[in-house]
Amino acid sequence: MGIAYLMVASGFSGSGEYLYVPDLSTLRICPYAPGEAVVMGWFQEKTPYVGADNKLTLDVPLCPRATLRRITQ
Repeated sequence: MGIAYLMVASGFSGSGEYLYVPDLSTLRICPYAPGEAVVMGWFQEKTPYVGADNKLTLDVPLCPRATLRRITQ
């Protein structure tokens, strides 16, 4: 997420990997592009870790959808 063109942005490292998990409840047919569809998703860690609430979680702090979900809850 910290790569702009072929350079790593400051504050990011070249290591680490996230999963992108599709949210099939957001699957929509594109009315402007026949034969195409769009789906949103979540960035998740590959292995669970202990979160701020002392529970195991897969949430990634940089995932925009997870951040919005935390704010609205």
